[in-house]
Amino acid sequence: MELLQLYKWIKEEREDYEAETVTTVGKYLIEVEEFAKSREIFEKLHEDASNEIETIYMLAFCSFKLNEWAICEEYIEEYDEKADEKKKNQEILDEEIEEAVAEMKAELPKKKKEI
Repeated sequence: MELLQLYKWIKEEREDYEAETVTTVGKYLIEVEEFAKSREIFEKLHEDASNEIETIYMLAFCSFKLNEWAICEEYIEEYDEKADEKKKNQEILDEEIEEAVAEMKAELPKKKKEI
């Protein structure tokens, strides 16, 4: 099955797929630089499970790649809130995601000045 065909099916019939499958398709779309399509998928996931920190990160990342700095910044703020909650509950955060968020935070002011 072609990736974009699977994307269309998920977009139209989301309830038939488990969150893990949808997440995997969203990540594959990122791999082929289909950031807008990937963000659509992660937005749907976010509606279903707004506490999922990886989904929030993926939304920030896609927005960053789409040069949508204000949206990216909003998702990073949301990510930080959820990360702080997890830290208070002594939950372990994904180090790679934490590093990627830190890199986006460092780049955002530079990108916003380029506009």
